Amino acid sequence: MATLQEYVDKELVGTNNVRRAAIIHADDGGTWAESDGGLLEAGEGAAIVALFKDPGEVHSKGVVVGGEQFVGVKGDEKSICATKGADGVAIARTDRTIVIGYYQEGEAPCDALLTVGNVADSLRENGY
Repeated sequence: MATLQEYVDKELVGTNNVRRAAIIHADDGGTWAESDGGLLEAGEGAAIVALFKDPGEVHSKGVVVGGEQFVGVKGDEKSICATKGADGVAIARTDRTIVIGYYQEGEAPCDALLTVGNVADSLRENGY
């Protein structure tokens, strides 16, 4: 199995479907792996963990990633999607991790969501 940092570097950012990415701990939002230049600011991981506890809040609260407020489009116990203009975030939860992919204009939202989902599936298969 790849390390969590390798997942971020190769399986997320390396696909060119997301610009930046992170894998955080599903219990407290602590960062386990993050792309160069970072993605999350202090407290944002914990706020994302809280959204997964009550995913209905995604539509009213949105998601903050990298200091930017994104409008919640979809939220359930396994995934969250949010946008800000042509930019957005795709987020998927496993038992132990939360995978976050940030995409920008010119990158296809569907490709970002699929990429993040595939990494989450792989992590699940490997006990995460």
